[in-house]
Amino acid sequence: MLGRIMRKALILFLFLGIISVVFSCSPQQTGEKPDTFRMLSNWETVGLKNHINGGASTGILNFFAVEPLIQYVRSTDEIYYMLAESVDHQDNGTSIIHLREGAKWHNGDDYLAEDVVAYYYINQLEATNYMSAIESVDSKTVKITWKSHMEPNDSVKNLILAVDPVGSVKYSEFKTYVDRVMATMAAAPDMPDGYTGWAPFGKTVTDQQETDNYSNYAEFTNYNPTWFVGTGPYKPYNINATDMILIANEDHWAYEFLEYKYVRAYNNITDPTQIYGMLMSGQLDYAGGIPVTNTLDQILSGNQDLVHYKCNDPGANGIIFNLAKQVSVGGEMRPLFNEKIREAFHYIFDRESIAYVANPYSNVTYRSMMAMAPSDAKRYMSDAAWDSLTLYRHDESKAAELLEDGGWTKQGSNWYGEDGKKISFTLHFDGSNDHQARAAQATAAQLNSFGIDTKLKSSSSWNDWFGSAQSYVWSSELSLNWTDLNMSFSYPTGSFVYAFRDVTHKVIHLPKYPAMGEPGWEEIDEKDLGEMRVFLPKFDESGTFRLIDRIQGLYALSDQELQEAVDDIITGVASQNWAVPFYQNTCGMFYNKATVTNLPRQDMWATSRNIDYVPSIEDEDLTDFYDFGRLNVAFSYAVNFIDWDRLGE
Repeated sequence: MLGRIMRKALILFLFLGIISVVFSCSPQQTGEKPDTFRMLSNWETVGLKNHINGGASTGILNFFAVEPLIQYVRSTDEIYYMLAESVDHQDNGTSIIHLREGAKWHNGDDYLAEDVVAYYYINQLEATNYMSAIESVDSKTVKITWKSHMEPNDSVKNLILAVDPVGSVKYSEFKTYVDRVMATMAAAPDMPDGYTGWAPFGKTVTDQQETDNYSNYAEFTNYNPTWFVGTGPYKPYNINATDMILIANEDHWAYEFLEYKYVRAYNNITDPTQIYGMLMSGQLDYAGGIPVTNTLDQILSGNQDLVHYKCNDPGANGIIFNLAKQVSVGGEMRPLFNEKIREAFHYIFDRESIAYVANPYSNVTYRSMMAMAPSDAKRYMSDAAWDSLTLYRHDESKAAELLEDGGWTKQGSNWYGEDGKKISFTLHFDGSNDHQARAAQATAAQLNSFGIDTKLKSSSSWNDWFGSAQSYVWSSELSLNWTDLNMSFSYPTGSFVYAFRDVTHKVIHLPKYPAMGEPGWEEIDEKDLGEMRVFLPKFDESGTFRLIDRIQGLYALSDQELQEAVDDIITGVASQNWAVPFYQNTCGMFYNKATVTNLPRQDMWATSRNIDYVPSIEDEDLTDFYDFGRLNVAFSYAVNFIDWDRLGE
């Protein structure tokens, strides 16, 4: 359980870090190339400690001051070796990691194999559930032994190792806390044979051991070293409430190949008008996001050195139903959004109009929630399963028919629920996300036009939105946010973790088994306490499956087994209509072509600096797909700040 808490906390932390740079992307200057790259970020000055696990948002420190073994580029899965020079996956169920000889900490000490082991033991994230052991072979070599019944598919092992910022836990610095958790895990009971549930390093801790680990982790997060514990290409130079300046790390293995001496970020600037002004006046070297078309053209006209790129975003947006909402009919409590009502909503909307208002470069989707973005779902599903998904359309007559079947009635121009009361909803959204804010306004307008009274509720941040949306007391009837999202590499596990472990299921309020101490908990298997209680139909119509069982152990499946599992999960989820996706998002990035000389597809600038071309993984030549995806700093972190061509000479 502690491992899940740590894993969820880091996923949420990384998610908030990505959200904090939703605007970010353009170097700019005149004359010689500048030594400073300027962008936007968010960090907390109160509670900020000298390591990324300190509990406060660390802003660009998380992007440039810590490293993984391998860096993957989110949305393309392109990989770059960082702390690891190479990784050998053996036929005997082990992997050997060879660390770079030149890999060092910010204080100049060598980065060692014991540091990799320390990171995984103290954090116990997703990868550790597939390991039976991790150990040092020598100072620069690490050996991982995978669980024999859960050994990841060879095609995904490098990606698993690319997720975690292992260059953030120095064993000698955090020795007290690492030794404690290692001792606890050594004494913990071995997992049962064939067990696929949560068991980092093959161990299932007792309640007391879990409590001890949790207490130890709390001490670890509160500890504040005298220096920022990191290995990344940049390290802290000056940090205050408004500015964060990082300086190139002279001890870094790629120091001679870094593009800039400094990276500078401005804190907590979220007003779009201010950001657009900073772009046009040359105060920023990078900003991400896609303003409405007229505004985008004005920004490009205001600064002739700006160019705007687009890239794939593995996330779809739409409205999410709150299944916890109920109505009283004749003394009987019934769900506000029954199956017919949820189906009806799929026919209410003109998705194309909403998508165009939100992001004119997005891709409209006509299918129900799948827990995976459409581009990823199509990639991993069989053709038969993909083709079986219902395609919805804008049909208000069909919507009205289904609403009536679901117990609603229309009186005059307004709809009334099963309880006879006029329907009046609140649509809750993250006001800091520009395309979602525009989508929410367009959605509310269409609902009101259809006769469903809808008011908007804007949150100041994703964190604020999620805090309210998951609450049974304060949550609204509808939310507009990510209905399908992968915050990890393009493998089904990332999407399913986001949907059914961390975020979406809490917003939908899917039914759960009682947690320990709640009524009836004594009759529940311990491993199921507090878990989702959701059963879905199989794709082949041979019966049902329990969702929490089907999403376990996906890394270990063969390609055919994985496709069968994804077919079941996606078709099963889509059949429930828990949410109505409108569009798969497309990311946008402003760059200053006078500063960044190695930008891709410069041949397009002569036609327009607003490049509307979005490369796809289905393209025969994937060069543009990789090059454009790498431009998104929130996807590639420090990769673009290293001259890989010169490094490889």
